[in-house]
Amino acid sequence: MTNKIILILTSFFLIGCTNPMDMVQPLDVKKTVKVQPKKKYKPKKVSKVTKRKPVRYNIPKNKPQEYWVVMKNVALDTKQDKKYKKMSIPKSQKKWFRELTYLLWDRQITKHKFLKEGLKKYPGHRYELNFIINGMRKHHK
Repeated sequence: MTNKIILILTSFFLIGCTNPMDMVQPLDVKKTVKVQPKKKYKPKKVSKVTKRKPVRYNIPKNKPQEYWVVMKNVALDTKQDKKYKKMSIPKSQKKWFRELTYLLWDRQITKHKFLKEGLKKYPGHRYELNFIINGMRKHHK
């Protein structure tokens, strides 16, 4: 029991020696930081994409005779290839396809551009479009 009394007196003595105000500091209201909740991500509204105008190339009204010779030779080669499936091109698309092949023949577009444009309208005819590309290379002088 005497030990308890000595312990209590010692603790009071030590507590009295230290300033409790130094140990506990009051919160400064101005320094507190308010945590705001995170905003949910909302994608920006995208305006409707306007259609681009097609690029105009130099296509003469009377295509050179060599172009027609090359196209005829490519057409003859298609009959000999068993893998080649005829592309049924409607009348409304024939002018587009002739212009596209002319641009390829005249080297105004690359074979990659030709293939990309062809696959947009005829996605199942990759082999046939590549056949035309290779045939034009073969017969073009």
